[in-house]
Amino acid sequence: MKQLIIFVYSCYFLSSSKTGIFAANSGCKPYEWQCKSGQCISLDEKCDGVANCGDQSDESSEFCLETNCPNYTFKCAYGACVSGNAKCNGIKECYDGSDEAKDLCDSAININLGMSLHLNETSSKIRSRRQAKANPCRVTLGSNMIISTKADPLFTFDDGDFVGDLTNIKYSCTSGYSILGRKENICFRGSWVYPQPKCSITCPNSVIQGITFQVICSYNRTTIPCEDAIRPGTIATAACALGYQRPDEMALVDTLSCGANGEWDSIPHSCVPICGQQTTEAFGSGLVDVSRIPWHVAIYQRRNQSVEFICGGTIIAPKIIITAAHCVSLKRIDPTKYIVLVGKNYREYSAKEKLETQEFNISEIHIPRGYLGDSAFYHNDMAILVLNEFIRYQPHIKPACVEWRSHGAKDPLPNTMGKIAGWGRVSPNGFYSDDLRAITLPVIDRDECIRNTKPVYEPFVAADKFCIGSPEGVGAPCQGDSGSGFLVTKDIEGIPTYFLEGVISTSLSRDPCSTKSYVAFSDIQYHELMIREIKGKFTPK
Repeated sequence: MKQLIIFVYSCYFLSSSKTGIFAANSGCKPYEWQCKSGQCISLDEKCDGVANCGDQSDESSEFCLETNCPNYTFKCAYGACVSGNAKCNGIKECYDGSDEAKDLCDSAININLGMSLHLNETSSKIRSRRQAKANPCRVTLGSNMIISTKADPLFTFDDGDFVGDLTNIKYSCTSGYSILGRKENICFRGSWVYPQPKCSITCPNSVIQGITFQVICSYNRTTIPCEDAIRPGTIATAACALGYQRPDEMALVDTLSCGANGEWDSIPHSCVPICGQQTTEAFGSGLVDVSRIPWHVAIYQRRNQSVEFICGGTIIAPKIIITAAHCVSLKRIDPTKYIVLVGKNYREYSAKEKLETQEFNISEIHIPRGYLGDSAFYHNDMAILVLNEFIRYQPHIKPACVEWRSHGAKDPLPNTMGKIAGWGRVSPNGFYSDDLRAITLPVIDRDECIRNTKPVYEPFVAADKFCIGSPEGVGAPCQGDSGSGFLVTKDIEGIPTYFLEGVISTSLSRDPCSTKSYVAFSDIQYHELMIREIKGKFTPK
């Protein structure tokens, strides 16, 4: 195995001169090769079947086609040299997949006995300088260290083994230890290019990783990346991330120390989201900026080759969106059909936005068991969407608050004013709004709502619904606004704070977009247990 690697690397070195991109004439070191983009990579990484250049120029026919591959290797269609047993082994080892080409493999004999024997011979340990031939380097194992070839991590070296010129090795450590220094090295003319690293006991990075707080690490009064190996003596300072705060007036900063035993002396306190607060002044009716309703999201559906807007929704946690069940439960519930975008001002999926947007796939959709759609008058028309990743809160991307009331006071009180936003139609047969719009409407007493709607609509005003009314001249929710939240504001320590009460379910009028119409909202209070349970499963640290 090692001799194979040595010969392949040598052919890379010899063939690199034809490219005109010499290391000596570039910013790269003598044992490196320069990509077309200017990036420097190791010589052994050129034409090895894996694209190591960001522009993939190291795996192009321009630079690989004239490479001389030893007869015990396989030459890819574009010229790269890969393992001799790569041909038709079910694994694409050539960058262009030519080692698994159908025409090649349909007629090929997959096992070459002579080649296999040769490869087995070359993979034996190299014990002496003579075996390693020209310009060998000696392998020295540090404490708790493992050294392997870069090409095959399972092929490890013993202390005192020799490797040939241009051999690339990889360092790793036993459990509980981490590499301090470079994780790779290369033998060049009898010497190692880089200093040998050390395996040191370290503290786990996972303790100081979370989305609710941010951490700054320092060692010997010098700031270091917190993603690197954390050696004893490192100090980590944690503070709440944007959009979060300490609960119950706790200290805003945690200081942790990595001890000599590889353990932190404490763990950071999780922060809680700042919910229901706008970035700018309160909004009324008409066009709005998303920073004034930072909890509002757009839900899209994948349809053939297009992505189409279908509904609105409301952020209540970093991974949880509340919307209407009828938005995401057509013939069957399929999370892969939907996309959620947060931070949007414009309805179109591909529209250029004023502020940063974040896009998510949906990993889970939860709908109450009793939901049967229009055949059951949209009873239990509520859906909980679980995103595939956590939302990163920003000034214009925040959750709405949720407050659970006793069973004796489920519905919001009549005449309670609430805020609704969306991209629905601007008139019954009109166009969908390109810009985000908002309106303020009152809750209507249930009995009054039923009296003012036709008998055919009465079954829609069930126990899990409440009504909002649209006074003349104000406007009303319309098609395309489904799933959008109804939020009421409360004064919390002098700050107007918005609480989600329900989501748009269905109109109670044959003329749904007109004034003097009524709309049924699914009340989140009737789904408290389901929402609390699912939200609790995805609470970040």
